[in-house]
Amino acid sequence: MNALPQPRTTIGQLVFAQRPGFDFGQLLSDLDTALASHDVGARSLNWERDGLAVVDVGAARIILALMEDIDGTGTALATVAVGFGPEPDGDTRLARRHAVLARIIADRIGARSAAVETIWSHSEDIGNPDMVDRMAASLAARRRSLLDGPAGRAKARKAVPRHFVEPNDLPRMMAKLESTLEARRHGRTDATRSHGDMEIPPLDISDPVAGSVLFQTADDGSAVATAPLRLAAHMIDATLMVVALPVGAAMMTYSLTRGADLNTSARAMAVCGIGIGIMQTFGGLEGIESLLAQAI
Repeated sequence: MNALPQPRTTIGQLVFAQRPGFDFGQLLSDLDTALASHDVGARSLNWERDGLAVVDVGAARIILALMEDIDGTGTALATVAVGFGPEPDGDTRLARRHAVLARIIADRIGARSAAVETIWSHSEDIGNPDMVDRMAASLAARRRSLLDGPAGRAKARKAVPRHFVEPNDLPRMMAKLESTLEARRHGRTDATRSHGDMEIPPLDISDPVAGSVLFQTADDGSAVATAPLRLAAHMIDATLMVVALPVGAAMMTYSLTRGADLNTSARAMAVCGIGIGIMQTFGGLEGIESLLAQAI
């Protein structure tokens, strides 16, 4: 039995109700700066046209595109395509992890401007502007067909972003929450970061296991929990609020004001579980009160 061909390109399409607020040129500049920090071969940045750029680095190819009003209702589309490029002899570390890199870039875009829909697909072909245009045209045709009826037009006028599209959107939502809390801690009323502050974190390309998706590295070399681990900490705190409200409320307040810490939340859960177990062993609160009364 022949093995199925492996996808050579991962494509992410971020749909916005209106033109997103980030600067496309600054996004390309930040991406180029981030890639420069990795020794993965020569880089070349080519502007195919206004709003579409192709970056070739080593054996990898990255395409970023921004299109406005694709369906006649003001809908904008940002496309991220990452995969193998036309140079097979270059460094293949980024190319082999094209799915991880594509989602990291898409998360950084989504953290700046919330998308109403995120669509992921794969292709066996090398990414090129024609591929981006074909996929954008197909998406625009599908959206126009959905808007033909009165219900579709009413929905388009409202254009209310949904909370979740898929599990992969959770890191983006948590990153937005952390950005808002950080802004409040510093007394800023506008939680949106300026264009120049947008960063694409270093991608660990030395290990084929995508460990850098869960952990980032601080300036001092220590591990920093990223959005998935912060989400896990918040889920533990929410569970504690159901099991033991005072403990859970205290942990949730701590996580929101000081930053979510999975280790701290897990320890609180363990201590709370041990305490509840001891109480059940002695018959609950009534049993403990009876023992204290006898001792006194």
